[in-house]
Amino acid sequence: AVDLTVKQGAQIVVDESGGADVNDANANDEAGQPAGVIGYAAVAGSTLFTETADAGSDGQAGKVYSLTLSAGSTGLIDTASNQAVVLVNNNGVIEGRTASSNLLVFTIAVDSTDGDVTVTQYRALNHGADGNNYDSQKLMNSGLVALTVTLTDKDADTASDSIELGSLIKFEDDGPSAFTPVEAYFENLNGAQQTYTAALNFTANAGSDGVGSVKYTFDLAANGTPLLTSSGEPVSHDGQPVLLYVNADKTQITGYAGGLNGELVFTATLNGNDTYTI
Repeated sequence: AVDLTVKQGAQIVVDESGGADVNDANANDEAGQPAGVIGYAAVAGSTLFTETADAGSDGQAGKVYSLTLSAGSTGLIDTASNQAVVLVNNNGVIEGRTASSNLLVFTIAVDSTDGDVTVTQYRALNHGADGNNYDSQKLMNSGLVALTVTLTDKDADTASDSIELGSLIKFEDDGPSAFTPVEAYFENLNGAQQTYTAALNFTANAGSDGVGSVKYTFDLAANGTPLLTSSGEPVSHDGQPVLLYVNADKTQITGYAGGLNGELVFTATLNGNDTYTI
């Protein structure tokens, strides 16, 4: 006879965030894995379950761990394609794939000798607008993936038992990180108009889910705010302080000498395509 029981609090946490984050211990869980892996977890079988096995008087000939798959909806959605994730059994490895395009989203594997489980994630999952921008967890529906142990005695009799595994896997969300636009520098040339367009660098920091709906706006305390240097000194033009004004949709700031009736000194425009122009 053999018996498996899930340990209290057992879980497998996979974080689709890329790279290290001092505020998120799981963010860099893909470190050391091949290119294209965005999340990875390896959990010992002894951490997931307790086991009792008795082969009887014939003695034990072998013990093997495997994964079994049952039909049903996972409840998971691939973010980029917006397709449902379906499960297939590929020679004992459970694969999550996009329903129509058959793209590999994640794999679940078990070591046949000790029951250790590894989950490898390749594509982001949709966690929805849940108020948690980073580490909300998404679970597949239960009853689909089981971990099974089969005990064989020396005259080839077998006994087996299983635990529900799929709902122990928790896929953690990713979110945008702080971004730093490329800085623009201008020479102070009298009468010479200069134009410069540079990257805001948001797209590169949008996270594993990619860019969704984005609106870029300026945050100006109040119209008429003086333009200051990095050291806090007022900037002037022809003896007049340069004052800042933002338009109604906050996508352009203008600087005028002495106020709106003065000479236009510069404009700074957010272009809506991850760039800005001055």
